[in-house]
Amino acid sequence: MKHNVLFSNILRIDFFAMLFAQMRELKITTISASRPICIECQELIEQNDIKTNTPFSGEKSKKSK
Repeated sequence: MKHNVLFSNILRIDFFAMLFAQMRELKITTISASRPICIECQELIEQNDIKTNTPFSGEKSKKSK
């Protein structure tokens, strides 16, 4: 069974969001964020073939600095 899950206005998608989806056999297909996406999250997005119209910042997250 396929489910569509909408995540919006997320400041940072991290390992736990991906793990949450995987544990429930869900696939995140699209990400929308209110701010540019950090480089760590960009890597996760690209590795998991997730679509986004949100620009990438090219910088580390302020939370991980």
